[in-house]
Amino acid sequence: MKSMTLGRSALSLGTFLAAMALMWVLLVPPQAGPDEPDHLVRAAGLARGEITGTDPPHAWAITGYELPAWVDKPRPNCYKFVPAEPASCSTSRPLPDGEAILGTRAGGYQIWGHLPPAAGTFAPKEVSITVSRILDAVIPVGAVALAAAVAARRGWLATSATLFAVTPMAWFIFAVVNPSGLVIAGGLLMWTALVSAGRAPPRLLAWMLAAGWAMMTLPRRDGLVWAMFGISLGLLVLNRGFLDTWRSLRLGPQILLAGSTLATLAWAATSDSNDSRALLLAPAIPVCAALGRRAWYSPWMDSTTRKIAFSGATVFVGALGTLFVMSLRDSGFDRGALRNAILRTGEDLLEAVGHLGWLDTPLPSTLVYAWMITLGVLASAAFVQDATRLLVGSAAVLLVAIITSWTLTMLQDQPLSTYWQGRYYLPLLVGIPVLLGTARLDDHAARRVGRFVLAVSLVTTNVALAAAVRRWADGIAGTLLPWEWDTYDTALPPILFLAVHAIASAGVWFWALRAVDGQIKESRHPMDPAASAMV
Repeated sequence: MKSMTLGRSALSLGTFLAAMALMWVLLVPPQAGPDEPDHLVRAAGLARGEITGTDPPHAWAITGYELPAWVDKPRPNCYKFVPAEPASCSTSRPLPDGEAILGTRAGGYQIWGHLPPAAGTFAPKEVSITVSRILDAVIPVGAVALAAAVAARRGWLATSATLFAVTPMAWFIFAVVNPSGLVIAGGLLMWTALVSAGRAPPRLLAWMLAAGWAMMTLPRRDGLVWAMFGISLGLLVLNRGFLDTWRSLRLGPQILLAGSTLATLAWAATSDSNDSRALLLAPAIPVCAALGRRAWYSPWMDSTTRKIAFSGATVFVGALGTLFVMSLRDSGFDRGALRNAILRTGEDLLEAVGHLGWLDTPLPSTLVYAWMITLGVLASAAFVQDATRLLVGSAAVLLVAIITSWTLTMLQDQPLSTYWQGRYYLPLLVGIPVLLGTARLDDHAARRVGRFVLAVSLVTTNVALAAAVRRWADGIAGTLLPWEWDTYDTALPPILFLAVHAIASAGVWFWALRAVDGQIKESRHPMDPAASAMV
């Protein structure tokens, strides 16, 4: 079995992933993505040259745009947060004509995350949101395909772990108009580039890292925090030098990485909110990590006692720094707000796996447990190989993500800790499966574990989509028979789209069989240089 070139492999996988994403786009009701009406209004305003907007028409909005009245319609108010209500209560209403001043809470975002779907708002109103969603999904889906194709060069475990990192929540966010899709896919791209050194062309990995960084930092204000923590934790776990990594990028990727960072910092410096201005502290994260790594490996640190003391001091200083940042909120440090944020942590982590729609579409508990057990299988593979660094690094990623969620919730200064949602974790949490996928198993064990992980990932995605469609078609307690579901204005019965999604998932499976097994076979029987150059 001859392995595919990297480009052909990514294109082949991208075809199947695009088909899956398209089914999500067509099956998710209009405006059923969290805050999707707000993001569409901002995208439509940018497409028409309105960057600052005008006075908002409603008290809840921060910016208004003069747009076609149908841009943020149909409003999902009749079924969002009401799991028993089908989406047809909204989609059965006709779209309005004419112009109107539409309000949005996304007017304070950086512009970059709203540019991809902007052109779709010029399409006819009946298909406008579908076109915008497709345009918004192109970059994230392409990033996932490239990341998995690069991972395929490292074997079954790496490939399956990379695809497994794309949770049902990630698939859902890719399929709606929301800048979080870019940030999540950027995180996957950056983590994959970090762990793939030596297994793909260095120049490609440099561009992957820089592009992933830009995708994380430019669309959302919290993206820069995830990028800083991600690069710092990744290099510490992999024991790679920070300056050496920077120099290895070369000029083009360096310009992209530095330019996207400076653009985000400049935006933060001009922002009126404390949580945005706090981004100016983010560059201290990799600086402190680099200094800490240098101190850890200095001759002075040969003593175990000194290492323990240094670790304790690092934790203490980190805790003080976190409390200081939390105290920057407008109303000052609030223990009650912090307690509320801590109590929501478990629910937020479940949302990162899958609590779709307007957080009103929970996945079956069995599905969530299956996903978590499979993550445990990846951790067990690392444990069997005595990969302590990977296990400790993965735990550190999870801990940093949780503490950061508390910190950003405090900075938002909103009552009842309502700001945080599980999808915000994903740019950092996708690094956990990617890291665990670097455990070195023999080919036979890696194939068995990898195929199991990939199978669970694909089954989970299909069942998650079916469960979500059932909720939108018939309510959370509706019939389990897909052929009896309401279409809620889908072009065809939902069961047909689910079937196409399942077929595309099977295509991903067979892609992995060819791409990964072919790569393993070639590594065992390397071709002569002349033949290799032609592949």
